[in-house]
Amino acid sequence: MGYLLTCQQCGRTIEVQPAQAGQQVHCDCGAAIDVPKLRDLKNLPAAEVVPVEVAYGSSGWSARKGMILAGISIALISLIFSTVLHFRPSIESQYTIVDPDVSDVPPEAAWRLWSNVFKRGLATWQPKKREEHDNLSYRDRNIQFFEIAGYVVAAGGALLAVAGYLSPNKKRRGA
Repeated sequence: MGYLLTCQQCGRTIEVQPAQAGQQVHCDCGAAIDVPKLRDLKNLPAAEVVPVEVAYGSSGWSARKGMILAGISIALISLIFSTVLHFRPSIESQYTIVDPDVSDVPPEAAWRLWSNVFKRGLATWQPKKREEHDNLSYRDRNIQFFEIAGYVVAAGGALLAVAGYLSPNKKRRGA
């Protein structure tokens, strides 16, 4: 709680706090004013206490502000998630099938490779590679699905924020 002290030169009132008792304060006109001791300070008129809501406006949280904040938060998080998925390289592109040049293969390795192909045949190798290829394509499609879903959720968050902004600001009863 503050007290009002009057400047003797210009007549302005200066608010002083009990912690300033016995010290000097300076007025805007440049005059030095002695603040009375604590027991004499209580004889000065009390400064008017202004409620925070009056001084700074109503700072209460409303459903409208909550909708705007929730919508913006959802939109930003979803956009970041979808953008990360969008610029991530596809899983399929990370696995490449390498066909070695036969001229670089040592004779023993070429013989082992030919023996495996001769025993198993090419028909048993191809479906296995095709199966792996299908699994990788399935994973890429799932990632694309989540990317698109993220963009849809981001659009929903943006709509929520716009709806909160456009909604009427209802006053509380009793306020």
